[in-house]
Amino acid sequence: MNILGIGSTELLIVLVIMMVVAGPKRMIMWANLLGQYWVKVRRVWSQITSEIQSELNEAGLDVKIPENPPSRMQMDKWAQASMKSLTEPLQEDGENLKKELDYIYKKAELPKLEETNEEIKEDTVSPSEDDAETETTEVKSDYGTWSGES
Repeated sequence: MNILGIGSTELLIVLVIMMVVAGPKRMIMWANLLGQYWVKVRRVWSQITSEIQSELNEAGLDVKIPENPPSRMQMDKWAQASMKSLTEPLQEDGENLKKELDYIYKKAELPKLEETNEEIKEDTVSPSEDDAETETTEVKSDYGTWSGES
């Protein structure tokens, strides 16, 4: 569930905080007020869309305006559909590049990139106790009185 870009857990946390801060009486008043404003927004939307639709019909254009305000999911679908022509070539190029790299790794008999990353992580050495026993020389800095040293 995703309402106005807020997931269900975030919505639940916001409601709990609002309940603590405002109390149940104010929460009911706020919900009522929010409902009234939402009804006004839908009424204005329907008036605007009916006016625009009548103008488009008079002009002879075959365009249908949605009667309800678009939801965030609908807008996301529209954006993805419009961006599809741009993203598909990039995805194809990425897949082709990966195939070529796999072919090069096979020809050169090199391990794949994921395998080398795992080997690097395994080869990483943590500081040993021998390193801790080595003498450290104290370096004095001459930063003046602003450094806190006098």
